[in-house]
Amino acid sequence: PWQVYAAEGDGALLWDVIAYGRTSPWENLTAGYQDAYPVMLYPPRPGLDEGTVPSMRSVLIADGIEDFDYLKLLEAGYEALRPGSGRGAVMKALGDLLPPEDRPLPSPAQVRLVRARLADLIESFRRF
Repeated sequence: PWQVYAAEGDGALLWDVIAYGRTSPWENLTAGYQDAYPVMLYPPRPGLDEGTVPSMRSVLIADGIEDFDYLKLLEAGYEALRPGSGRGAVMKALGDLLPPEDRPLPSPAQVRLVRARLADLIESFRRF
């Protein structure tokens, strides 16, 4: 979602998240794909009344969607103060977290720091 924001997109499509081979991943996770990448939810664990269990992948996708919303909130805050400045200010706040494709992605620690910085900025607009 950060890359969607950087590309001035309004959303993204997760392609092929439910595909599997001849065997259902609910019955055998490694039959079609060794890493079971398309599985977003897992069946309840035996003996527990918990409903479906989200995969880490689905949790991270949800985090990304929330990040996109935060970026849009921050952009609106900058726009309210100085029309026309919102997008540029947000891209500056992201810093080098959106590296070119030939560079490695930021570490989880870097992402947490920028999320905290974005949250502080959004809160400062609310106080203003």
